[in-house]
Amino acid sequence: MIGPMTTVHPSLQREASGAIVELPAQLAGDALIDGRSPLAERYLIDWGRDRRGSARFIVRPGSVEDVQAFVRWCSQSGVAIVVQGGNTGLAGGAIPDSSDCAVLSLERLNRIRCVDPLDFTLQADAGAVLQDVKDAAEASDMIFPLALGAQGSCTIGGNVATNAGGINVLRYGMTRDLVLGLETVLPDGTLWSGMNGLRKDNRGYSLKQLMISSEGTLGVVTGVEVRLSPRPTQVETAYVGLGSFRQACELFRMARHFCSDLLSAFEVIGEECLSLAHLIDPNLRSPLTQECPVHAIVELACGPGIDAGGLLETMLARALETDLIKDGVVAQSRSQAAAFWAIREGLVEGQARRGFHVRTDLSVRLSQVPKLIEQARACIVQGWAGHP
Repeated sequence: MIGPMTTVHPSLQREASGAIVELPAQLAGDALIDGRSPLAERYLIDWGRDRRGSARFIVRPGSVEDVQAFVRWCSQSGVAIVVQGGNTGLAGGAIPDSSDCAVLSLERLNRIRCVDPLDFTLQADAGAVLQDVKDAAEASDMIFPLALGAQGSCTIGGNVATNAGGINVLRYGMTRDLVLGLETVLPDGTLWSGMNGLRKDNRGYSLKQLMISSEGTLGVVTGVEVRLSPRPTQVETAYVGLGSFRQACELFRMARHFCSDLLSAFEVIGEECLSLAHLIDPNLRSPLTQECPVHAIVELACGPGIDAGGLLETMLARALETDLIKDGVVAQSRSQAAAFWAIREGLVEGQARRGFHVRTDLSVRLSQVPKLIEQARACIVQGWAGHP
């Protein structure tokens, strides 16, 4: 929500139009943090620590009713709100840019409300940490397939607000494809709920789809209902080396045809990025036996009755025979597969460790990915010559 700030809690000593307007009483105490307090620091700087903002105060409601009361007060008082979940974003969308606005943190709304194994659904507060959502699903022998490097601290509400993708988007889609319903506080404080557990629902407009990816501009998501999937009994992971990004795209095409919907992840890494992962863990090493300019992680997942490991190895053997890949290793254990993924996940953390980076989240047609990378590298050479 965006609007001019005119007043704040009286304890912050700010007048508006000749009068002091009070926040609802339940938002006082430790639910309210002065923007000048040291406690406010973590709400005013992004995860990469290269964007810093300011705010008059931070409010941390403890219930949906408290969110309603605060939003209603802001609407009446003309206060601008920046909604914040886990504050793990890299684009600055959760960082306030004015000392006259308020940060609304949903970190205290963090319950898993219910898991329904029969309907394959889960309901949670918007402030529930993604990893807690995933753990609750797995405890009932299901999975919530959204997977991000920040899943230990990002929130499901933030995932909804930004329409997060993650490494399993190839098979399960974006967050938008996983949400069945939302509970949202509208700009006037009204609570709208569309959490009915239905995947097939063709009644009228899909208001949830308007809210997904709106980043708090149309309302504050307070509750989320997601669809779950059966927990795979087999997960097979390979780490391969290729000669170019064009070959990586060709390998992806082969994997899609050969493995069909069993393909759950396909991540491509430029060899020069490995140094970033080393900043996080100097012991990380490429599992390849030879140098390759492009690396890829390929993952299949399925239930019983299919030889996923044999399928993956056969596909990789054909890729080797046709010189599509130069080298490759299939993980022989969960820990080895985790080591593969640690390289991929360490890249982003390494960026933050090394300093300022121009952050991007671009989407192009698959066929255009190599061209995009070539053009981006050319721009860097021209505009950032001499930088590591």
